[in-house]
Amino acid sequence: DFPFEVEKVSNGVSERIAVKCVNISAGGVAFASQNQNFNLQDDVKILFSKEYFEKDIEIESKIIKFHNGVYVAQYLNLNKYDEDRITKYVFKMITKK
Repeated sequence: DFPFEVEKVSNGVSERIAVKCVNISAGGVAFASQNQNFNLQDDVKILFSKEYFEKDIEIESKIIKFHNGVYVAQYLNLNKYDEDRITKYVFKMITKK
């Protein structure tokens, strides 16, 4: 679990929403949000902090599922370098358990 932000643009206005990671992979991320500001098929930008990934990561994504305040965003443009950073983080978390 770690905090990050999701940026959503509605009617030309950008909003950054603080969320908490529920699950993460190199294909997408599930997150919990107190705000019910996301809808199925929303285009969003996932903003991971260098605090967890060695550098800031921004990934264009799409909301593909949601249920009871938990949303799943699928990455749309993940580059190889950022994918490696995420994979490294996931393996680090697995080995801590």
